[in-house]
Amino acid sequence: MNAQQLLYRKLISKVLLLSLDDRLFVLQRLHDSLEVESEEDVEQSWREEIRRRIDEIDSGKVKCRAGHEVMEESRARFNT
Repeated sequence: MNAQQLLYRKLISKVLLLSLDDRLFVLQRLHDSLEVESEEDVEQSWREEIRRRIDEIDSGKVKCRAGHEVMEESRARFNT
């Protein structure tokens, strides 16, 4: 175990001694520090995905099927 891993283990051990409220506070701060996609980024990703799927349909790369056909096939495949 290297020095940094030892430091992390000591830190975690100390955090685990904190009260529930204090651990929740630490948890929230750690969560807030993580880089997460904003709602705008998620919506932009969905717009790009929708555009990609429309392009695949328009180009003939994929073929659309009726929902009831897909459901019947799925039921037959998984209800064996």
